Amino acid sequence: MNRYGNKCGVHTPQMTESNKDKLESATRIQFEDTSWHNDQCDSIGNESLNIQIHLPNSEEENIDREEYNTYCISSYDGEDAHMQHRDRMYSFEELVLEITTSYKTYKL
Repeated sequence: MNRYGNKCGVHTPQMTESNKDKLESATRIQFEDTSWHNDQCDSIGNESLNIQIHLPNSEEENIDREEYNTYCISSYDGEDAHMQHRDRMYSFEELVLEITTSYKTYKL
């Protein structure tokens, strides 16, 4: 369930679920849908790690049209706890490597 009672986000619910499953499988870390109805793109997060992943919503990159084809990492709580990720965009492979490297001590 996301923050407003739906199973998936409002932008691209099937892609959110697909990205969540794919990332959980690759990292062995569980995530939940953290999308808000007014976000530019859907997101998933892990509260105990204080990490939120903003998901791609397009195959094309067009910031003016709020279309993103990369992943972005931020803090789950909205604070700047993950400044090392600020303004960085990740491919899926780079995202998995960053998460598994930075959060390798996380136990399910």
